[in-house]
Amino acid sequence: MNLKETLDKAALALGLFLMFGILFIPERIPELRIGVENLVGLLLNPLLNEPIKLPFHMILFILATLTGLYASWIQKYTMDWKLMKRVQERMKAFQKEFKEAQLSGNAQKLKKLEAQRNEMMADQLAMTKQQFKPMLYISIISIPLFMWAYSAIIPSYLFSWDEVPGNNNDKLISFFEKNLGAEWAKKATIMKINDGRVITISDGKNSYSLALNEEKTKAILKTDDFITYEFPVKIENGKLNIYTPEYSMIFPFWGEQKLSGIVFWVLQYWIYWYFICSLPVSQIIRKSLNIGM
Repeated sequence: MNLKETLDKAALALGLFLMFGILFIPERIPELRIGVENLVGLLLNPLLNEPIKLPFHMILFILATLTGLYASWIQKYTMDWKLMKRVQERMKAFQKEFKEAQLSGNAQKLKKLEAQRNEMMADQLAMTKQQFKPMLYISIISIPLFMWAYSAIIPSYLFSWDEVPGNNNDKLISFFEKNLGAEWAKKATIMKINDGRVITISDGKNSYSLALNEEKTKAILKTDDFITYEFPVKIENGKLNIYTPEYSMIFPFWGEQKLSGIVFWVLQYWIYWYFICSLPVSQIIRKSLNIGM
């Protein structure tokens, strides 16, 4: 076995693991899931944070474009399109001939066609393999992207309001450093004012304020640069816990919806938006690359 064949089999095995193992990774191997998300995050998290800070639906559009491009490129060079076209044309002709034989009651021809159907199974199996192989290659990139998107969409625990200032100071400061580039927050003074409804963070030159709304369902962050974040607040075990911001967008007819919300059954809005973006983009790319023509 040469190096190319070894690498090909290794890539297919990795794709197979990601495609089917993704169902078990979150529960069975959480460290692997977090590692994959963090690795992808090195490339994509800067798009979410200052100074770029793209809306999440725009990031999904970019991902749909990228996945459409590499998926089309992989399909172009890993699939035998002549075989696909030949099998499809043969199957179409067979179905037409079989239907005519049924309508005419030609038992002899039907028997002959049944024998022919068995011969066609080999071609259909080859076509199935042709379709499955690029799916494994594509999953090597697509599934880590989907894992990152899911982790970014679903609000995660950030800190406890009751423990700032206090034990959770580091968690709050870490968010400022990673998402706002606020290195000064390491040396800032953290205080509560207005009967504990507002947290202030200041080093004398820079300052942030984080205020609870009246219902205590949101914590609103305002900065000197007029940047605003809204954090979901949940009361858990008698404590006010702050979660990472939720992303939303405006859909035609549906209005503004949280991207983590459910469209139908288990289909979330972010997945729906991703596929809406990917369909036209993929068609344009496939046409430009002359795939399947």
